[in-house]
Amino acid sequence: MSGLQTRGLRHPLMEFVDTDRPFLGICVGMQILHEIGEEFGQHEGLGIIAGRVSPIPREGTDGCLHKVPFIGWSGIFLPENEGKSWENTILANTKKGANVYFVHSFGAKPTNPENILAVYYYNGQPITAAVRSHNVYGCQFHPEKSGQVGLQIIKDFLKL
Repeated sequence: MSGLQTRGLRHPLMEFVDTDRPFLGICVGMQILHEIGEEFGQHEGLGIIAGRVSPIPREGTDGCLHKVPFIGWSGIFLPENEGKSWENTILANTKKGANVYFVHSFGAKPTNPENILAVYYYNGQPITAAVRSHNVYGCQFHPEKSGQVGLQIIKDFLKL
């Protein structure tokens, strides 16, 4: 965020979002969409999506520790909200459980569950994999490093 501020990019970025044209943040780009980030202290984000970015849990649901940062492939799924669908989103042509590539230590926790587009499970812990608010999308994973699945996600974003 300080890099955006220093370069005078926050305002133009927010102006672009206000045009209702599709916008995609990847990895840290997804995280800065939120109000608050906790990496290297507490910092203000863009506030496009209400919520915080906090360290991912250091243990699974079984209480056993797991590696952080999480680096690797994981399947993405619909969040457990009734009526959720990937129809008409950047994940429209992505199969539930499709593997994508992650590298991160912090995860987004949107205030409104409706903003969670996809989750993955790290040793049983649900972690936000993708978010959406109107024309703004964010992927915690790297579509550009996720093979054919990722290329399809990027193609679907470009079609919006």
